[in-house]
Amino acid sequence: MKTIRGALTAGLLALATVSAHAEAEPEPPPRETGWNIAPFQPHLTRNDAPELCQPFAAAWTDLFGAAGRLDSADLDLSAIPHEAVFAFPETVRSGRAARTQTLYGQTFEARHDLDGDGDEEVLFVVSYDRGWRYRGAGLYLFDTVADFEAMQAQYPERYGEISFTYNWNELAAEVTGGPVASFGRLHRVQLFLHEGVLYTVSDGRGVSRGQQSKRESVRRIWPAEEAETVCELQIRPGPEQFEPFISASPFYQALKAMYAGPGANQGGRCHANRGWVGVPPDAILPDLFHRPQAWPEPNGRFEPEEERQDDVAREVRPLSWGTSDPSGWQTYLSLKADQPEFLRRMEEYYAERFAMPPEQAKAEALQAWRALVDRVFYSRNNDMALAVLVPPFYIAHPTSDPVDFDWDAPLDEILDEVIAGVRNSAAPLWQSGPVNGAAIAAAIYVNRPTEEIRELYNLVLPAAGPPATEREQKRQWYAKRALHVAILPAAVTRPDVLAMLLSEGAPPDDATNSFRKTALMYAAQENQPDSARLLLAAGADVNQTTDDSPYQTGFLTCVELQRDHRTALMYAAENASEELISLMLDAGADPAAEDTEGNSASWYLARNTKLADEARSRLETRLAVE
Repeated sequence: MKTIRGALTAGLLALATVSAHAEAEPEPPPRETGWNIAPFQPHLTRNDAPELCQPFAAAWTDLFGAAGRLDSADLDLSAIPHEAVFAFPETVRSGRAARTQTLYGQTFEARHDLDGDGDEEVLFVVSYDRGWRYRGAGLYLFDTVADFEAMQAQYPERYGEISFTYNWNELAAEVTGGPVASFGRLHRVQLFLHEGVLYTVSDGRGVSRGQQSKRESVRRIWPAEEAETVCELQIRPGPEQFEPFISASPFYQALKAMYAGPGANQGGRCHANRGWVGVPPDAILPDLFHRPQAWPEPNGRFEPEEERQDDVAREVRPLSWGTSDPSGWQTYLSLKADQPEFLRRMEEYYAERFAMPPEQAKAEALQAWRALVDRVFYSRNNDMALAVLVPPFYIAHPTSDPVDFDWDAPLDEILDEVIAGVRNSAAPLWQSGPVNGAAIAAAIYVNRPTEEIRELYNLVLPAAGPPATEREQKRQWYAKRALHVAILPAAVTRPDVLAMLLSEGAPPDDATNSFRKTALMYAAQENQPDSARLLLAAGADVNQTTDDSPYQTGFLTCVELQRDHRTALMYAAENASEELISLMLDAGADPAAEDTEGNSASWYLARNTKLADEARSRLETRLAVE
């Protein structure tokens, strides 16, 4: 009994020790590995003619496993059984040149005995054009060569000597009764004659680089009574397959937000006035997860992009984007914080899915990071961040000491380098203003001391005498405005910095983006009552509204507000405390003002989740409009 009791006591003591240790140092949750993305290979979804469909699928599968673009220009269809092959044009360009190749303004013909009766028929392909617009092509079949040549003879008599595809389509349709097949905006028409039947294949040009087509097909087009699709091949997975990755990756979610731009209902072309041109990052996910051998083409320039300065650029661009406004900065912080986790899980995914050695998996994960960032920040044109900071992207005014850091450097180190680059830049003020503003805004967001920010402000916007020329005067005005536009949204989160800027002459009512959002609106949205008081004391117009009219946004059509003509009171009613909302009303804010959907401040107040019931009731009374 003593032995049993002693053993039990010892066991309980050991359990207590383990429990105490567990409470002091809880075990971390198990790490997620990979992304739970199912493997994918091209596969037939329709197989009505196996003798054609199987070699068609094999050709796409071979291309799927090859390096480079998933492009039908590189597709080997020689294994498809045929008695004759027709291609219009006969050859197709490859690489970057293929992007612009179309059938626009062209006609093609081929003569062949299709039905085996000893007489030749004529295949006539004509582009569908309307002015400068290319809309595809039509295929006409002439029963005899004589019919075709008679049509050719009619053309100059009816239309004159100048050849127009519109006229050729009209004339060919009259003679033949209409096209036997029509094609979309393809690059090439390919036809196969097999056992007296004419087939065509779809034109999957560059489908892995942004086009939405996920299926390729073989169609029977002649004889007309048997026209139908006989083979259909899924060559890319649907977007639902990537949901495990999309939902679990804050890094990717931040990139998607950066592609779309600030606020809702935007996307595709720009972010405010920064001039970046991006494309949807989700278009590259099939390559990212199923075709890593498709690299290196991260940013679409068709050349390796592994130089150190390219990676510096990939860190600078999102940083500069994030300084646009307080919510943009939070998006950037999410991107930066989750970047190591994204790389770790991609590395594990490549190691598990493709049995890659550790070093190769690590290299492929880094290429995946490069590719995704480059999808969003695509253009090297009008890229002020790189123009000023990172030669050789901008040669005319290089820095004496270019920005340089490791691609995975922490934020403080990156910002130190960017600020040093601003200090060393030889670019003229009117060119470097947006970059200077981004650097100062980032310093504000990371809580650099006010005096450091003042010193930077005075460095990039030094006191100067009267400009020598009118052109120089305009450039100085632009530089100062660009600096204030970049800094004011950040400054509202730091009343000490905002007070300094206002004392330096920053205008309180300047529009800070292309839909004319003001610093007071940001102060209201971010619930910064001290900043709101400073702006109102400096003369800010409490009833100024947003305006994203075409006149304001110009060509930046991606900038759209679902509810335009908002006031600072509306932003406050939706996001701020009773203190700040009351401050706006006391300053003369109009509670009856309406946005473009007819909503007043009361409607926005109903969306505010931060208010206690008593505060909400008091504010509802103040905002009530007779």
